[in-house]
Amino acid sequence: MEENDLLVSDRISSLPDHILHQIISLLPTKYAARTSTLSRRWESLWSAFPVVDIDEYNVVNDLHADAEELEKLRSLFIQCLERSLSRRRLLHLEKLRIQTVPASHHSGDIYHLADKFLDAAIKGSVKELDLSFLANPHLQYIDEECESCYRLPEVVFLLGSCLVCLVLEGCLIEANDVINLPLLKTLVIRDVHISDGSLKTLIQGSPKIESLSIRHCHELITVQFSHFCIKSLASGGCRKLEELKLDLPILKYFKFKGHYIFDDAGDVETSTLNAADSIGFCSTLNTLSLSYMSMIADTFHQLLSNFPNLERMKLRRCQISDWPRISGENLKKLVMKDCFFEDKLDIRARNLQSIFYVHSFDGCRFTGLQLKYLSGLTLLGQVEISDEDLASTVLHCPLLVSLTLKSCTVLKHIKILSPKLEFLIVDECLEVKDFRILAPNLLFFKYVGALLKFSQAFTSNKLTAELHFKEMDHQHKHNDIEPSAIRDILKRFSRYAKSITLVHECAWFQDIDLKGRSSCDPLDPHDCVRDHLIGVKMKNFEANEEEMRLVKFLLRKALRLRTMSISIKARTDLAFQEYHGLGQ
Repeated sequence: MEENDLLVSDRISSLPDHILHQIISLLPTKYAARTSTLSRRWESLWSAFPVVDIDEYNVVNDLHADAEELEKLRSLFIQCLERSLSRRRLLHLEKLRIQTVPASHHSGDIYHLADKFLDAAIKGSVKELDLSFLANPHLQYIDEECESCYRLPEVVFLLGSCLVCLVLEGCLIEANDVINLPLLKTLVIRDVHISDGSLKTLIQGSPKIESLSIRHCHELITVQFSHFCIKSLASGGCRKLEELKLDLPILKYFKFKGHYIFDDAGDVETSTLNAADSIGFCSTLNTLSLSYMSMIADTFHQLLSNFPNLERMKLRRCQISDWPRISGENLKKLVMKDCFFEDKLDIRARNLQSIFYVHSFDGCRFTGLQLKYLSGLTLLGQVEISDEDLASTVLHCPLLVSLTLKSCTVLKHIKILSPKLEFLIVDECLEVKDFRILAPNLLFFKYVGALLKFSQAFTSNKLTAELHFKEMDHQHKHNDIEPSAIRDILKRFSRYAKSITLVHECAWFQDIDLKGRSSCDPLDPHDCVRDHLIGVKMKNFEANEEEMRLVKFLLRKALRLRTMSISIKARTDLAFQEYHGLGQ
């Protein structure tokens, strides 16, 4: 190729700098750095690239290597830092990120070079700093005396007037009385050594903070501050924290995760910090998330009363004694995961639209809900709700659109009567014996569990049904279920279903009469198969006479069949496969 052709073909290099910088920003750091070897033009672009991202894990990728190998890798990383410091222009930086391996592997040389980078970046008006000296949380090096911690230089606080975002992890912060961070909007501190006073000084010296995150800062004991710009606050895992007093008048999002430990029996002991006193009355808060908290019901009620405009609430592994009551005129979404309630839960948020409840312990008792705006209800895991309460809840929630029930062990006779319900999932509710569905707008129904009786099914004529019958642990392969059970189920759904997917893991197919008929009966399973069956999955296929007869019947009769999946039961006998024609 001639030189003129090369010049014509390299049109990318002729693009303006800001466009090429955008292209470089889309590449991983190690590949972006290699662009500097393409030409002098690209070398100049790389040296002026407004993002510096230095990650020691790109060099030290095996923390379990022997000491000699780690020392060699660390020397390479230090050389990388020195080379970057000498070749990069650190003026007008958008972002500087330095990430090192856990503190037990740090050295004074790395700290010294980090100081140089910070000094140049701060004086070059950097906007975003992300410094991590504690990488993998599973490899945390806890240094109580902080003798080997990286001490954040004062230049960050004194001259960081252009900083908009500051993320600090695994270092020591000693904030003096002079803090000059007038533009800072996001502050994140994780696993840092900082005192109560230094934290208060740092926050008060940053008048425009909107988002604040404080996690695993184990020297904090009493946190008290006020701020008029903070809209989002996340705090958690501070094991010595005893008191939290905040005055945040425009706070919209509050997430608190208590410190937890496992006792000798393996049970979780959660934080007893008085959350109700943490934040006073706040009319702007619309999202609340609490994890690993223990409180009595009165404290919980007082906490909710502080937030009259709360719209979304999430509780995870919280323990609330007595009889908790969830109320709130504006509460619309409620999520509860693995919480412990001693008796039952009283929900009186009449404008609630969605409930998502997951329980892995002894489930609480749900009484019938009467929520006229509820559109989604999900109950997962040993939730104690009776047949009557479920039927009452569905009936008295006129706007209910989606209902999911999984492992609800008390339910036996499910009755769903709902004019608006469109999505229904019932998964492994082991005690269910009978099912009645009266939902004229139901579009999707999925059932996973034992073969049972559907005494009634009235749905939309656009229904998509997925029926996954499994042999449950409490059942035996040869029980007394009527051979016509599947035929009856197909009859129930064939009137309305647009499509039916049937998955059967049991051995009852052999009892179904599969002989063809000349007459056409819309309720006959043969005609259900012909007009509605679009997918078949067969598991643990043994290719016995009955199973082969079923496959031939489906292939012959199911005119709308799109897919058939057959999983052969694990056999190493090749002669067995060849005998049944399965080896091809």
